[in-house]
Amino acid sequence: MKKTILLLIVIIFALTSCQKDWDQIVEDNQTNEEITSMSEMVVNSDFNWKTTKDIIVNFTGFDINEVIYIKSLDGDIYHKAFFNLGDNYSTKITIPTYALEINVMYKGASTNIPISGNEINYKFI
Repeated sequence: MKKTILLLIVIIFALTSCQKDWDQIVEDNQTNEEITSMSEMVVNSDFNWKTTKDIIVNFTGFDINEVIYIKSLDGDIYHKAFFNLGDNYSTKITIPTYALEINVMYKGASTNIPISGNEINYKFI
């Protein structure tokens, strides 16, 4: 008898505790019906849809013949090149717009360089 009463209480509690707010669901559906295509969306004219950006990278001060790697902070290689002693190097790389730094690996050392604007000038010492 106690098990039956306890089971009945649990069932009643389960059925009454999971009620939907039907008014909210109707309001959400009405909001979704207002915009039915991409042409109806309102997007600020200043919004930049690009997911990548181009930056110019200028390096000077190479003191040995070595391969240099330009990478993301996660280790993805954007660019690599071989440099000769005394050369200056300039290249354009394409990176994600969210990137705030690049990682440069030269002579076995890794250096993070912040990105400000569309050009990076870096001198190896």
